Amino acid sequence: MLILSVEYLHSKNIIHKDLNPWNILIHELENGFGIIKIIDFGHTKKETINTYTDYYNSYEDWKVTASYICPEILKGKNLSNKVDIWVIGIVLYQLLSKGKHPFCSKGFEHIFEIIDRVKSNQQ
Repeated sequence: MLILSVEYLHSKNIIHKDLNPWNILIHELENGFGIIKIIDFGHTKKETINTYTDYYNSYEDWKVTASYICPEILKGKNLSNKVDIWVIGIVLYQLLSKGKHPFCSKGFEHIFEIIDRVKSNQQ
């Protein structure tokens, strides 16, 4: 369902740009089934976040979702729907590995150090 939800967004030329587990809700229906709801579309506008520098400078709580930042954002490239696909891969990995993050074997602070290095190299 998550993949179908994101595929629908992309078919409407919407890139979420801040997809992470905290923005993916499962709503249980009366019949016992659930549906996926994606929330927090604050960064979907074209004029907001298009590069890592825009992301880093505009997002006050960046450390909350830093471990879900895709390589395109870190490298300062223009963004495409790949940024949402990247997060789907991480979320699926976490579901299959009991919550482990594929890139956080050294802890989240390690990711933050990498992000800080990338940021300092862009200035």
